[in-house]
Amino acid sequence: MWLAGVTISATVAFPQPPHLSVPGQPTHAWTEFTSEGVSVRAIINGPDCPSVSVDGESIPMAVRAKSSAEFPVTTCQTLIPSGAKSAVVNGQTLALAPRKLRRIVVIGDTGCRLKGAEVQDCNDPKIWPFATMIRNAAAKHPDLVIHVGDYYYRETSCPEQRPGCNGSPHGDLWDSWRLDFFDPASSLLAAAPWIFARGNHEQCGRGSSGWFRFLDAASAPLTCPATSAPFAVHFDRLQLDVIDTADVVDKQLSIDRLAFYQKQISAIPANASVNKKQEATWVITHKPLWGYELTRAGQSMIAQNPMLAAAAEMMDTPRSVQLPGVDLLLAGHIHLFGALDFSSNQASLRPAQLIVGDSGTALDSADVRSGEETIDGLLAKYVVKGNFGYFVLDRKKKGWTGILYSTEDAPLVRCTYHQRQIECQAVE
Repeated sequence: MWLAGVTISATVAFPQPPHLSVPGQPTHAWTEFTSEGVSVRAIINGPDCPSVSVDGESIPMAVRAKSSAEFPVTTCQTLIPSGAKSAVVNGQTLALAPRKLRRIVVIGDTGCRLKGAEVQDCNDPKIWPFATMIRNAAAKHPDLVIHVGDYYYRETSCPEQRPGCNGSPHGDLWDSWRLDFFDPASSLLAAAPWIFARGNHEQCGRGSSGWFRFLDAASAPLTCPATSAPFAVHFDRLQLDVIDTADVVDKQLSIDRLAFYQKQISAIPANASVNKKQEATWVITHKPLWGYELTRAGQSMIAQNPMLAAAAEMMDTPRSVQLPGVDLLLAGHIHLFGALDFSSNQASLRPAQLIVGDSGTALDSADVRSGEETIDGLLAKYVVKGNFGYFVLDRKKKGWTGILYSTEDAPLVRCTYHQRQIECQAVE
């Protein structure tokens, strides 16, 4: 059943942060939304978790995950009481849920790719610009950050005589997670609370240990085989539903797993368009239901996910109205930016699809394209952009405006979004 909702620069030598030598001092601390409320998470060197000062009252943090050989740090956590105005851990002020949601940063597919012959120069901020974009995004003072998945990419060792990634760790270990995500993301972790979605790089057998230890929304780390439980976040007339699609196979339909994903999708409350107090319902997940992608060879191709599209069609509604009540699908997985609008099909028969998979890892293409294409039986207007970027949504009186920013913090794509309609244009 659906869980209760919540109201409310890369360096060449990869040095160890100096504060790691201080026992009990958090190396990183942040807040994230979970099914139980806003959770404070902290990673510390040593076994003893610190306390959080919430409006001047000390609240002890509990151990979420003990130190191990692969992860020689302790993960701590506690829930922030609803209505809290301030929270501080070891002198670091934490970001709390905003009363008004005015600005959202969306990022996805952020780690530095090291996998066999696929090698990215992690030491070069132009080749792996995640840290640069994070600093720019933090400077825009968002109220919320959404990561649509794929944090861990350093799966195999850097080839010998490859200075671009020389010295990089690899494997599902603390040093890999630290360099792929926590160190470069630190300024944005401090700027706003986060919603984390699980990507296929956090699957069992890949980066699952780090995912469940640090970021998963469950109150205790799950163990493989496991799927992150879906949950909903409600605040300021917006409902955000988070589902785990990490194990969905891209181009195959598995009857054995179809019912599982249909249950997750059908459990999304369909109240966005009928409840006047609720402006919109967005679904946050890693793999897009429908998409348009560019291959590394520059060829365009339909990127419909057969499993997820079939699960959506199993709803007790006619095919002419898919995912009723859902206005926007937020995903990544395809390493570019993409926006698809189905509103030309008379009564917006399908939610808008936004893809932000271009925030650091090696891109699928460097092209920009726009046009119309029939995707899974419905005509879609699409814009795709193959540049590194992060996406900023700003709330307006009616709907939102969105800008995809480049590594140099210049606008690449401008969008307007309201209900099920999204219109985007590449900036010339």
